[in-house]
Amino acid sequence: MDNIPVIDFGAFDSDPTAVAKAIREACETIGFFFLKNVGIPQPEIDQVFELGKEYFDQPVEQKQKQEIQANNVGYSALHREV
Repeated sequence: MDNIPVIDFGAFDSDPTAVAKAIREACETIGFFFLKNVGIPQPEIDQVFELGKEYFDQPVEQKQKQEIQANNVGYSALHREV
């Protein structure tokens, strides 16, 4: 398997076409990519990951109180979406 592509978003201002092309290629070939230099401070990224962990560490019963809505906001248990 190929490595996950790492795309430098810091280059977007100087060459948006090249960045867009790299993102498209990654999506079409691998299916995902790692985006670096997005301008978000690392402490904010860490906080979002911590909040996600706290949410998903809750009991299933608690998460099910926020059942997914038509606008795709909410919780959906594993294997519930088909």
